[in-house]
Amino acid sequence: MDEARIESIPLFSSLNRKERRALAPRADEIDLAEGRALVREGEWSYEFFAIMDGTVEVRRGEQLLAELGPGDFVGEMGLMEDTRRNATVTATSPVRWS
Repeated sequence: MDEARIESIPLFSSLNRKERRALAPRADEIDLAEGRALVREGEWSYEFFAIMDGTVEVRRGEQLLAELGPGDFVGEMGLMEDTRRNATVTATSPVRWS
């Protein structure tokens, strides 16, 4: 992903140029169709995702925990704690992630 695209993501907009350059080669864009799960509860967590476009729902078991959209993110807890995913994230519209 290029540096300008990184800057357009609200979560990363405050990064300085050096930080954006460091992040850019590690970031990919992913398109996900409505109804598809990005991550599933119980899987090992090794990625972090920021929503660029679209909407998702976050569920633990059958319980709806959150509905998220552009500017929101998922996966940070698993990266910080080196643990399994505690929820499933499913697209409720076409989604573009980084």
